[in-house]
This record gives sequence, C-alpha cells and structure tokens, in this order.
Amino acid sequence: MKNAIRTILSLTLIVAFLLLCITVLTAGYAGIWVHTYNVFTQKTKVADVEISELQSDDAGDYMNVKFTEYSYGSGLETLLYSTNPKIKLNEFKVYGDSLYIGGPIIKFKDELILLNFKTMYKISKIYGRYSDNNEEISRTDDAQRYSSYDLNDGYADWRGLVDNYRADGLVGDFYRLFIDTTQLSEPGQFSSNKSLNYELYISNTGFIWELIK
Repeated sequence: MKNAIRTILSLTLIVAFLLLCITVLTAGYAGIWVHTYNVFTQKTKVADVEISELQSDDAGDYMNVKFTEYSYGSGLETLLYSTNPKIKLNEFKVYGDSLYIGGPIIKFKDELILLNFKTMYKISKIYGRYSDNNEEISRTDDAQRYSSYDLNDGYADWRGLVDNYRADGLVGDFYRLFIDTTQLSEPGQFSSNKSLNYELYISNTGFIWELIK
C-alpha cells in the first residue's frame, strides 16, 4: 500500500513538473512572439499634416500645408532628460496636386531591431508634384520655386553616412554589420476638394500616412 501511494505521489510530482515546464515554455514563446510582433510593427508619430483643399492662381494649382513636426531627440537625450517631443510648426504654399513628405532612413539588422534598435530617420523634404506629366513639365517659374522645401537642413549631413555604408573595404563592411539598408522614404497623398488632416508616423520600414477621420 505504501509503495502504491509513493508511486502515485511520484507520478503526480512528475506530471506537475511537466505541466510547469510546458506552462513556462508556452509563456516564454508567447512573450517572445509578442515582443517580436511589437518591435516590428511599432510606429511613432512624427508629424501632423493639414492639407487645404486644392486651390489655383495664375501660377497653377497649389495647396496650403500646415506641418507640425515632433522631434524626440536622440535615445540618450530621451533617457537623460524627457520623453516630451520638441514641437516645430511650419506653413507652406506648395504647388502641385499631390504632396510628399519624408527623408532618409536607416534600418538596422533584424537582430538589432529585436534588441530595440529603432530605425533612424530624418524628415528632410516636403514637395508637391502634378499627377499630369505635361503639367509637371510645363510648370511656371513660381510653381517651380514654391514646389519643394528643405526641412531640417535637407539631406546634406546624411550623405557621408550613406557613402560609408556603400563603401568598399573595412569601413563599408563595418557599417553593413549593423545596418540592413539605407533609403529614401517619401510617401505622398493626393489633394482633394476639401481640407484633410493626416498624422505622419515612422515605422521600421519608413514613413506612413494615416488619415484623421
């Protein structure tokens, strides 16, 4: 009788231990999956964009654009000081019937993204284009002059980093150990017969527009 009780107790402990291991493994895998999903789908709002209805004057069709940028600084600044973004407001008259905003991004290797290395970005350009090629080619001088604006000093200070990433030899190899790709991300939106409000986000793959309803 004692042996039977001892056997049952042993089996119970073994089953309990196996159930505990399964629970821990399941929780671990679920946690890894949730973390992976979060880091690869995470997005951060970097600007609010208000686009007026499409208007026209002697120079052509244009939009009035109110651009509110949210700058979070470097990761070290955020850690030491504050997570509150710096807000900068600009207003532009942009000739064209579609609006593009964006700039260069640097996407890290997937292994580093899992360690929370976020895609680096810079909002460098806001510009308008006409969807009709003939209208685009035959722009007036004013429509050409007021169709494109540099933001945050444009692309200049990123050229060196991109050149290093593409370089042959040890310098390029070193950069490519950490960086998956460098590219321009400049998504656009058509204007409309009414004013529209958007939020601009940065994700691991680039800039994303979202319409505010």
